Amino acid sequence: MPGFWYMLFLAIVFQGSFMSVLFLLTARSRPANLYLGIALLAFSAQLALYILFWEGRLHSEFPQLSSLGIYLQLLFGPLLWMYIKSLKNDRHLAVGEVMIHLGTGLLGMIYYLYSRVLFPVDPAALGVNANPRRYVVLFFFFLGLISLGFYVFLMARASYRVHSGSRFKRRWFKQITFFFGLYVLAYYGYYLLVRTSFFTAYWDYGIGLLMGIGMYGIGYMAYRYPHLLDERNQKKKLIGGQYESSTITDRAMTSILRKLDQEMQQKFWYKDNISLDALAKRLGVNKHQLSQVINQGKGITFTEYINKLRIDESIRLLNEHPDLSIKEVYFEVGYANKTSFYTHFKRLTGMTPTEFKALPANPADNQNRTDDSSTSGPSPQAEF
Repeated sequence: MPGFWYMLFLAIVFQGSFMSVLFLLTARSRPANLYLGIALLAFSAQLALYILFWEGRLHSEFPQLSSLGIYLQLLFGPLLWMYIKSLKNDRHLAVGEVMIHLGTGLLGMIYYLYSRVLFPVDPAALGVNANPRRYVVLFFFFLGLISLGFYVFLMARASYRVHSGSRFKRRWFKQITFFFGLYVLAYYGYYLLVRTSFFTAYWDYGIGLLMGIGMYGIGYMAYRYPHLLDERNQKKKLIGGQYESSTITDRAMTSILRKLDQEMQQKFWYKDNISLDALAKRLGVNKHQLSQVINQGKGITFTEYINKLRIDESIRLLNEHPDLSIKEVYFEVGYANKTSFYTHFKRLTGMTPTEFKALPANPADNQNRTDDSSTSGPSPQAEF
Protein backbone atom coordinates (compact mmCIF):
# COMPACT_ATOMS: atom_id res chain seq x y z
CA MET A 1 0.00 0.00 0.00
CA PRO A 2 1.55 3.33 -1.06
CA GLY A 3 2.62 5.58 1.80
CA PHE A 4 0.36 8.45 0.76
CA TRP A 5 -2.79 6.33 0.86
CA TYR A 6 -1.69 4.66 4.07
CA MET A 7 -1.23 8.00 5.83
CA LEU A 8 -4.48 9.39 4.38
CA PHE A 9 -6.62 6.49 5.59
CA LEU A 10 -4.84 6.40 8.91
CA ALA A 11 -5.67 10.07 9.37
CA ILE A 12 -9.31 9.35 8.50
CA VAL A 13 -9.43 6.57 11.10
CA PHE A 14 -8.03 8.85 13.81
CA GLN A 15 -10.33 11.70 12.79
CA GLY A 16 -13.35 9.42 12.85
CA SER A 17 -12.40 8.05 16.24
CA PHE A 18 -11.98 11.58 17.56
CA MET A 19 -15.39 12.64 16.21
CA SER A 20 -17.03 9.58 17.71
CA VAL A 21 -15.57 10.42 21.12
CA LEU A 22 -16.90 13.99 20.84
CA PHE A 23 -20.40 12.71 20.15
CA LEU A 24 -20.25 10.06 22.86
CA LEU A 25 -19.09 12.58 25.46
CA THR A 26 -22.11 14.78 24.74
CA ALA A 27 -24.60 11.89 24.70
CA ARG A 28 -25.78 12.69 28.23
CA SER A 29 -27.07 16.12 27.23
CA ARG A 30 -28.02 15.10 23.68
CA PRO A 31 -29.10 11.44 23.61
CA ALA A 32 -29.07 11.19 19.81
CA ASN A 33 -25.30 11.63 19.82
CA LEU A 34 -24.93 8.19 21.42
CA TYR A 35 -26.17 6.47 18.25
CA LEU A 36 -24.12 8.63 15.89
CA GLY A 37 -21.00 8.26 18.05
CA ILE A 38 -21.28 4.46 17.93
CA ALA A 39 -21.85 4.56 14.15
CA LEU A 40 -18.72 6.67 13.57
CA LEU A 41 -16.69 4.45 15.89
CA ALA A 42 -17.86 1.34 14.03
CA PHE A 43 -16.94 2.91 10.70
CA SER A 44 -13.50 3.87 11.99
CA ALA A 45 -12.99 0.25 13.04
CA GLN A 46 -14.13 -0.92 9.60
CA LEU A 47 -11.72 1.42 7.83
CA ALA A 48 -8.90 0.18 10.09
CA LEU A 49 -9.75 -3.36 8.90
CA TYR A 50 -9.47 -2.15 5.30
CA ILE A 51 -6.02 -0.78 6.02
CA LEU A 52 -4.93 -4.13 7.44
CA PHE A 53 -6.38 -5.85 4.37
CA TRP A 54 -4.60 -3.52 1.94
CA GLU A 55 -1.38 -4.07 3.88
CA GLY A 56 -1.80 -7.85 3.53
CA ARG A 57 -1.88 -8.35 7.28
CA LEU A 58 -5.57 -8.94 8.02
CA HIS A 59 -5.83 -12.66 7.22
CA SER A 60 -2.28 -13.54 8.20
CA GLU A 61 -1.91 -11.67 11.50
CA PHE A 62 -5.52 -11.03 12.57
CA PRO A 63 -7.64 -13.84 11.11
CA GLN A 64 -10.22 -13.48 13.89
CA LEU A 65 -11.02 -9.97 12.54
CA SER A 66 -11.35 -10.97 8.89
CA SER A 67 -15.16 -11.10 8.80
CA LEU A 68 -15.89 -8.37 11.36
CA GLY A 69 -16.69 -5.79 8.65
CA ILE A 70 -19.62 -7.88 7.44
CA TYR A 71 -21.32 -7.64 10.82
CA LEU A 72 -20.48 -3.96 11.26
CA GLN A 73 -22.46 -3.23 8.08
CA LEU A 74 -25.59 -4.37 9.89
CA LEU A 75 -25.18 -1.53 12.39
CA PHE A 76 -24.69 1.58 10.25
CA GLY A 77 -28.19 2.01 8.82
CA PRO A 78 -30.06 1.30 12.08
CA LEU A 79 -27.75 3.55 14.12
CA LEU A 80 -28.16 6.49 11.74
CA TRP A 81 -31.92 6.02 11.63
CA MET A 82 -32.07 5.90 15.43
CA TYR A 83 -29.93 9.05 15.52
CA ILE A 84 -32.55 10.84 13.41
CA LYS A 85 -35.45 9.47 15.46
CA SER A 86 -33.79 10.33 18.78
CA LEU A 87 -32.73 13.79 17.60
CA LYS A 88 -36.30 14.62 16.68
CA ASN A 89 -37.52 14.25 20.27
CA ASP A 90 -34.22 14.74 22.10
CA ARG A 91 -34.53 11.52 24.06
CA HIS A 92 -33.27 7.95 24.05
CA LEU A 93 -35.42 5.51 22.14
CA ALA A 94 -37.40 2.85 23.98
CA VAL A 95 -35.69 -0.53 24.32
CA GLY A 96 -38.29 -2.17 22.10
CA GLU A 97 -37.70 0.33 19.30
CA VAL A 98 -33.94 -0.11 19.60
CA MET A 99 -34.28 -3.88 19.30
CA ILE A 100 -36.51 -3.58 16.23
CA HIS A 101 -33.73 -1.76 14.37
CA LEU A 102 -30.59 -3.12 16.00
CA GLY A 103 -31.74 -6.68 16.69
CA THR A 104 -30.27 -8.16 13.51
CA GLY A 105 -26.99 -6.29 13.95
CA LEU A 106 -26.65 -7.40 17.55
CA LEU A 107 -27.42 -10.98 16.54
CA GLY A 108 -24.72 -10.75 13.91
CA MET A 109 -22.17 -9.42 16.42
CA ILE A 110 -23.06 -12.22 18.86
CA TYR A 111 -22.55 -14.79 16.11
CA TYR A 112 -19.23 -13.16 15.20
CA LEU A 113 -17.98 -13.41 18.79
CA TYR A 114 -19.12 -17.03 18.95
CA SER A 115 -17.68 -18.13 15.62
CA ARG A 116 -14.49 -16.08 15.36
CA VAL A 117 -13.44 -15.34 18.93
CA LEU A 118 -14.85 -17.91 21.35
CA PHE A 119 -15.06 -21.01 19.14
CA PRO A 120 -13.18 -20.31 15.91
CA VAL A 121 -12.95 -22.86 13.13
CA ASP A 122 -9.74 -23.10 11.12
CA PRO A 123 -10.75 -22.96 7.44
CA ALA A 124 -7.38 -24.45 6.46
CA ALA A 125 -8.15 -27.57 8.42
CA LEU A 126 -11.59 -28.10 6.91
CA GLY A 127 -11.14 -26.45 3.56
CA VAL A 128 -12.93 -23.18 2.91
CA ASN A 129 -15.83 -24.81 1.12
CA ALA A 130 -16.21 -27.43 3.84
CA ASN A 131 -16.69 -24.83 6.56
CA PRO A 132 -20.43 -24.92 7.34
CA ARG A 133 -20.25 -21.49 8.93
CA ARG A 134 -19.52 -19.83 5.60
CA TYR A 135 -23.23 -20.01 4.72
CA VAL A 136 -24.13 -18.14 7.88
CA VAL A 137 -21.53 -15.49 7.02
CA LEU A 138 -23.00 -15.18 3.51
CA PHE A 139 -26.45 -14.81 5.03
CA PHE A 140 -25.32 -11.90 7.20
CA PHE A 141 -23.40 -10.40 4.26
CA PHE A 142 -26.49 -10.22 2.04
CA LEU A 143 -28.56 -9.09 5.00
CA GLY A 144 -26.14 -6.20 5.43
CA LEU A 145 -26.55 -5.19 1.78
CA ILE A 146 -30.33 -5.20 2.14
CA SER A 147 -30.15 -3.29 5.43
CA LEU A 148 -28.05 -0.47 3.94
CA GLY A 149 -30.41 -0.01 1.00
CA PHE A 150 -33.48 -0.18 3.22
CA TYR A 151 -32.28 2.56 5.58
CA VAL A 152 -31.23 4.82 2.71
CA PHE A 153 -34.80 4.48 1.46
CA LEU A 154 -36.23 5.25 4.91
CA MET A 155 -34.09 8.36 5.28
CA ALA A 156 -34.83 9.61 1.76
CA ARG A 157 -38.57 9.16 2.29
CA ALA A 158 -38.43 10.89 5.67
CA SER A 159 -36.43 13.82 4.28
CA TYR A 160 -39.18 14.56 1.76
CA ARG A 161 -41.79 14.48 4.50
CA VAL A 162 -40.19 17.27 6.50
CA HIS A 163 -42.66 20.18 6.74
CA SER A 164 -42.40 22.28 3.61
CA GLY A 165 -42.05 25.45 5.67
CA SER A 166 -38.95 24.08 7.38
CA ARG A 167 -36.62 24.80 4.49
CA PHE A 168 -33.38 24.49 6.47
CA LYS A 169 -34.46 21.24 8.10
CA ARG A 170 -35.28 19.69 4.77
CA ARG A 171 -31.95 20.65 3.24
CA TRP A 172 -30.04 19.41 6.26
CA PHE A 173 -31.92 16.11 6.22
CA LYS A 174 -31.35 15.71 2.49
CA GLN A 175 -27.63 16.30 2.91
CA ILE A 176 -27.45 13.70 5.68
CA THR A 177 -29.28 11.29 3.36
CA PHE A 178 -26.96 12.19 0.47
CA PHE A 179 -23.82 11.42 2.47
CA PHE A 180 -25.23 8.12 3.69
CA GLY A 181 -26.33 7.30 0.15
CA LEU A 182 -22.79 8.05 -1.06
CA TYR A 183 -21.42 5.63 1.51
CA VAL A 184 -23.86 2.89 0.50
CA LEU A 185 -23.28 3.47 -3.22
CA ALA A 186 -19.51 3.16 -2.72
CA TYR A 187 -19.99 -0.03 -0.70
CA TYR A 188 -22.23 -1.55 -3.38
CA GLY A 189 -19.82 -0.37 -6.08
CA TYR A 190 -16.94 -2.33 -4.59
CA TYR A 191 -18.74 -5.66 -4.92
CA LEU A 192 -19.98 -4.78 -8.41
CA LEU A 193 -16.51 -3.83 -9.67
CA VAL A 194 -14.10 -6.01 -7.69
CA ARG A 195 -14.20 -8.87 -10.20
CA THR A 196 -13.88 -6.70 -13.31
CA SER A 197 -10.65 -6.72 -15.33
CA PHE A 198 -9.93 -3.02 -14.81
CA PHE A 199 -10.32 -3.06 -11.03
CA THR A 200 -7.03 -2.24 -9.29
CA ALA A 201 -5.91 -1.37 -5.78
CA TYR A 202 -6.37 2.31 -6.60
CA TRP A 203 -10.05 1.71 -7.34
CA ASP A 204 -10.24 0.09 -3.94
CA TYR A 205 -8.60 3.11 -2.32
CA GLY A 206 -10.94 5.48 -4.15
CA ILE A 207 -14.00 3.55 -3.00
CA GLY A 208 -12.72 3.57 0.57
CA LEU A 209 -12.21 7.32 0.32
CA LEU A 210 -15.81 7.84 -0.91
CA MET A 211 -17.09 5.79 2.02
CA GLY A 212 -15.04 7.98 4.34
CA ILE A 213 -16.42 11.17 2.78
CA GLY A 214 -19.93 9.81 3.22
CA MET A 215 -19.58 8.93 6.88
CA TYR A 216 -17.70 12.03 7.93
CA GLY A 217 -19.99 14.24 5.89
CA ILE A 218 -22.75 12.98 8.17
CA GLY A 219 -20.57 13.69 11.20
CA TYR A 220 -19.86 17.24 10.03
CA MET A 221 -23.51 18.05 9.36
CA ALA A 222 -24.52 16.60 12.72
CA TYR A 223 -21.81 18.60 14.53
CA ARG A 224 -22.40 21.83 12.61
CA TYR A 225 -26.21 21.89 12.89
CA PRO A 226 -27.12 19.72 15.88
CA HIS A 227 -30.59 21.16 16.67
CA LEU A 228 -32.43 21.20 13.37
CA LEU A 229 -34.73 18.20 13.88
CA ASP A 230 -35.13 18.68 17.61
CA GLU A 231 -38.85 19.32 18.02
CA ARG A 232 -38.44 19.94 21.73
CA ASN A 233 -36.45 23.02 20.86
CA GLN A 234 -39.15 24.31 18.54
CA LYS A 235 -40.26 26.45 21.47
CA LYS A 236 -37.05 28.38 20.99
CA LYS A 237 -36.06 30.75 18.28
CA LEU A 238 -34.52 29.17 15.18
CA ILE A 239 -33.21 32.30 13.49
CA GLY A 240 -31.23 35.11 15.03
CA GLY A 241 -30.74 33.63 18.48
CA GLN A 242 -33.08 31.63 20.70
CA TYR A 243 -36.39 32.36 22.36
CA GLU A 244 -36.99 32.34 26.02
CA SER A 245 -39.07 29.38 27.18
CA SER A 246 -42.44 29.62 25.46
CA THR A 247 -45.82 28.24 26.40
CA ILE A 248 -47.31 28.57 22.93
CA THR A 249 -48.97 25.32 21.88
CA ASP A 250 -49.04 23.71 18.45
CA ARG A 251 -52.76 24.43 18.26
CA ALA A 252 -52.22 28.12 19.05
CA MET A 253 -49.42 28.30 16.50
CA THR A 254 -51.68 26.84 13.81
CA SER A 255 -54.39 29.34 14.69
CA ILE A 256 -52.00 32.31 14.51
CA LEU A 257 -50.62 31.10 11.19
CA ARG A 258 -54.14 30.89 9.78
CA LYS A 259 -54.95 34.43 10.97
CA LEU A 260 -51.65 35.64 9.54
CA ASP A 261 -52.35 34.15 6.11
CA GLN A 262 -55.83 35.67 6.11
CA GLU A 263 -54.47 39.09 7.05
CA MET A 264 -51.79 38.92 4.38
CA GLN A 265 -54.46 38.16 1.77
CA GLN A 266 -55.80 41.63 2.59
CA LYS A 267 -52.38 42.94 1.53
CA PHE A 268 -51.58 44.55 4.83
CA TRP A 269 -47.91 44.46 3.75
CA TYR A 270 -48.66 47.24 1.20
CA LYS A 271 -47.95 49.75 3.96
CA ASP A 272 -44.38 51.00 3.75
CA ASN A 273 -44.21 51.46 7.53
CA ILE A 274 -45.45 47.98 8.45
CA SER A 275 -44.01 46.64 11.70
CA LEU A 276 -44.13 43.44 13.69
CA ASP A 277 -45.82 45.27 16.56
CA ALA A 278 -48.57 46.70 14.32
CA LEU A 279 -49.24 43.34 12.71
CA ALA A 280 -49.36 41.60 16.10
CA LYS A 281 -51.96 44.10 17.32
CA ARG A 282 -54.11 43.47 14.24
CA LEU A 283 -53.95 39.73 14.91
CA GLY A 284 -54.55 40.16 18.65
CA VAL A 285 -51.36 38.37 19.71
CA ASN A 286 -48.12 39.20 21.46
CA LYS A 287 -45.42 40.39 19.07
CA HIS A 288 -42.87 37.91 20.48
CA GLN A 289 -45.30 35.07 19.85
CA LEU A 290 -45.92 36.30 16.33
CA SER A 291 -42.20 36.50 15.66
CA GLN A 292 -41.79 32.95 16.93
CA VAL A 293 -44.69 31.67 14.81
CA ILE A 294 -43.28 33.25 11.64
CA ASN A 295 -39.79 31.91 12.35
CA GLN A 296 -40.98 28.39 13.02
CA GLY A 297 -44.01 28.20 10.76
CA LYS A 298 -42.58 30.01 7.73
CA GLY A 299 -38.90 29.23 8.27
CA ILE A 300 -37.89 32.88 7.84
CA THR A 301 -37.84 36.11 9.84
CA PHE A 302 -40.66 38.68 9.86
CA THR A 303 -38.70 41.04 7.60
CA GLU A 304 -37.89 38.27 5.12
CA TYR A 305 -41.53 37.21 5.13
CA ILE A 306 -42.81 40.70 4.31
CA ASN A 307 -40.19 41.17 1.59
CA LYS A 308 -41.11 37.87 0.00
CA LEU A 309 -44.79 38.84 -0.14
CA ARG A 310 -43.92 42.18 -1.68
CA ILE A 311 -41.57 40.71 -4.28
CA ASP A 312 -44.10 38.03 -5.22
CA GLU A 313 -46.70 40.74 -5.77
CA SER A 314 -44.26 42.88 -7.77
CA ILE A 315 -43.58 39.90 -10.05
CA ARG A 316 -47.31 39.52 -10.62
CA LEU A 317 -47.66 43.21 -11.45
CA LEU A 318 -44.71 43.18 -13.85
CA ASN A 319 -46.14 40.14 -15.61
CA GLU A 320 -49.76 41.26 -15.81
CA HIS A 321 -49.21 45.03 -16.25
CA PRO A 322 -46.07 45.52 -18.35
CA ASP A 323 -47.07 49.12 -18.94
CA LEU A 324 -46.35 49.99 -15.30
CA SER A 325 -42.98 51.56 -14.60
CA ILE A 326 -40.69 49.96 -12.04
CA LYS A 327 -41.13 52.99 -9.80
CA GLU A 328 -44.90 52.57 -9.88
CA VAL A 329 -44.50 48.89 -9.04
CA TYR A 330 -42.27 49.31 -6.02
CA PHE A 331 -44.45 52.10 -4.61
CA GLU A 332 -47.49 49.91 -5.18
CA VAL A 333 -46.10 46.96 -3.18
CA GLY A 334 -44.90 49.03 -0.24
CA TYR A 335 -41.28 49.99 -0.92
CA ALA A 336 -40.33 53.59 -0.22
CA ASN A 337 -37.20 53.64 -2.37
CA LYS A 338 -35.67 52.01 -5.43
CA THR A 339 -32.52 50.73 -3.70
CA SER A 340 -34.37 48.59 -1.19
CA PHE A 341 -36.67 47.18 -3.88
CA TYR A 342 -33.80 46.27 -6.21
CA THR A 343 -31.83 44.65 -3.39
CA HIS A 344 -34.65 42.39 -2.25
CA PHE A 345 -35.86 41.63 -5.77
CA LYS A 346 -32.45 40.40 -6.88
CA ARG A 347 -31.90 38.46 -3.67
CA LEU A 348 -35.12 36.50 -4.19
CA THR A 349 -35.17 36.15 -8.00
CA GLY A 350 -31.52 36.29 -9.03
CA MET A 351 -32.10 39.25 -11.34
CA THR A 352 -32.90 42.93 -11.12
CA PRO A 353 -36.41 44.27 -11.85
CA THR A 354 -35.07 45.82 -15.05
CA GLU A 355 -33.67 42.48 -16.22
CA PHE A 356 -36.93 40.77 -15.33
CA LYS A 357 -38.98 43.36 -17.20
CA ALA A 358 -36.81 42.80 -20.30
CA LEU A 359 -37.65 39.10 -20.40
CA PRO A 360 -39.97 37.84 -23.18
CA ALA A 361 -43.60 38.62 -22.39
CA ASN A 362 -44.63 35.21 -21.09
CA PRO A 363 -45.96 35.59 -17.55
CA ALA A 364 -45.99 31.87 -16.83
CA ASP A 365 -42.39 31.45 -17.92
CA ASN A 366 -41.29 34.50 -16.01
CA GLN A 367 -43.01 33.34 -12.85
CA ASN A 368 -41.49 29.87 -13.19
CA ARG A 369 -38.04 31.34 -13.58
CA THR A 370 -38.32 33.39 -10.45
CA ASP A 371 -39.88 30.50 -8.52
CA ASP A 372 -36.93 28.28 -9.40
CA SER A 373 -34.48 30.97 -8.42
CA SER A 374 -36.13 31.81 -5.12
CA THR A 375 -36.70 28.20 -4.02
CA SER A 376 -33.22 26.97 -4.89
CA GLY A 377 -31.59 29.58 -2.69
CA PRO A 378 -28.15 29.37 -1.15
CA SER A 379 -26.80 26.32 0.55
CA PRO A 380 -27.66 25.59 4.20
CA GLN A 381 -24.13 26.67 5.09
CA ALA A 382 -24.86 30.12 3.69
CA GLU A 383 -28.30 30.34 5.24
CA PHE A 384 -27.35 29.55 8.81
